[in-house]
Amino acid sequence: MSEAVASYIGSLTPGFFMNQVITIFLLTLLGSLVTVCACKGKSSLLYVLLYFPAGLSIYALISFVLLVSGIHFDRLSVTLPCAAAAVIAAVLIIKNKWSITGGFTVKQCVIGIITMLCIIVISTCGILSVSVTNDSMYYYLMYPKALVHFGYLRRGFNVFLTDIGQMSAIINTLPYMYGFNESFGILTFLNIDTLLLFACAVYEAAAKQLDKKKAAAACIMMTLILISSMPYVIMSKWMMSNSYFMCFMFICVYLSYRIGSRKEAAPEAGELFILGIMFAVMSFLRMEGCMIALILTVCFATLDYTNRQLAVTFLMPILLIAVSYDIRIFLTMDIDAPYTFLTPVKAVIQIAAVIAVAAYVLFLRDRLPSFFNKRLDILIPAGLALVNAVLCVYNPGRYLGNLKSFVFNISHRSGWGLFPMLIIGIYVLCFIVSKGEGTFKYTFADLCFLSYLLTCLAVGFARGDALRESIGDSGNRVLLQVTILAFFAACDHIIALLLPGVKDTAGD
Repeated sequence: MSEAVASYIGSLTPGFFMNQVITIFLLTLLGSLVTVCACKGKSSLLYVLLYFPAGLSIYALISFVLLVSGIHFDRLSVTLPCAAAAVIAAVLIIKNKWSITGGFTVKQCVIGIITMLCIIVISTCGILSVSVTNDSMYYYLMYPKALVHFGYLRRGFNVFLTDIGQMSAIINTLPYMYGFNESFGILTFLNIDTLLLFACAVYEAAAKQLDKKKAAAACIMMTLILISSMPYVIMSKWMMSNSYFMCFMFICVYLSYRIGSRKEAAPEAGELFILGIMFAVMSFLRMEGCMIALILTVCFATLDYTNRQLAVTFLMPILLIAVSYDIRIFLTMDIDAPYTFLTPVKAVIQIAAVIAVAAYVLFLRDRLPSFFNKRLDILIPAGLALVNAVLCVYNPGRYLGNLKSFVFNISHRSGWGLFPMLIIGIYVLCFIVSKGEGTFKYTFADLCFLSYLLTCLAVGFARGDALRESIGDSGNRVLLQVTILAFFAACDHIIALLLPGVKDTAGD
């Protein structure tokens, strides 16, 4: 019997492999056409690395619209809009004579495509191991399969509707939509793509003052340290929404800084469009993702974005997605479950929070005293600390219990290894060395990193029950999501230390 099963699985494997390779390639192609069109032919290595996340985001958003609107979710209904987007983008590129190569030579493009195909094959052939748990199987394999099978959001999905980031589930419908059996290769390719983007970001920062060889050496060293750290290894291999969120959050934070801090050029609409669709997907990869996205949006307000750009790029998509989804599951369905993370009360609070941030961005940001806006990078974490203090006073038992779990998870190495000591050591070393010269800068990356940590404490309280000391506890996994962003913030100080007198690369 076992030989028959092995023979049957073996006969399917080549087809699954090819279908997943083709799917990843077509998503990258979709993302490349839309990105090139949106950016009017302008390109760089960074934008090339955005092709796959952008393509994945377009698929996820189209699928979400189909599911929420009640249109049958199947291969035809989701493929046609994706294909239409690709065709429209291609027509606009040809009509406006925008460069499809983005300034790269034909030889460089050929080498790039071959390299991409090799990485796709490596990602999907099983060389790189992955980890799965019960949550992986039920939430991100069984539920996506049910979405494809039924084609609609159904009351019978129950807690799958209230406890899962729907964008993560939608991304994991790709195997069942296009004829393969799991999405391991998709997550692996996204992780490699994000790692390359991290390396590109570090190299760009170092190359501003160092020669190319030294900048490349610094880039390679820091990238190797990251991929050898325990939290990165765990998160990049774990088939959970946390892995997707870790990648998308770093991409969005870095891209938002890169676009919003250029003194020589204002953000362009096309760049903001690409950033906006990825940020929208990031916001709903996890149930708490919307609140984290709002805090990050306030952090983005410290950059050179206009009020309208902040509202349209970051807040409007979040509000539309949240309102449409809440209406779909709470007004047209009757969720009957003993425990749900997202409740009608939490949904109202979530929408109210979006409106509150929108009110600040649109009506208060330019009317507050200049002192307030100049100190916003300090006031944001101070405000989050105050929120945590209020929660502690409201229910000290639960809050202090959660805080204890956070501390024990980090100090007892529940998937953290020596990574926390590395980050703390880098900050302490850079602060001590630069203190005498007064060159230590509080950066934009520091702001996002610190704000994220404080938000995690508040979000953990909102879960409703006590967190646990465990590598697999949701509170610990939410903390692990900050791995790439935390290390990039630390790398920024290392680079500044190597370049005395030079302003930190992630802004202050």
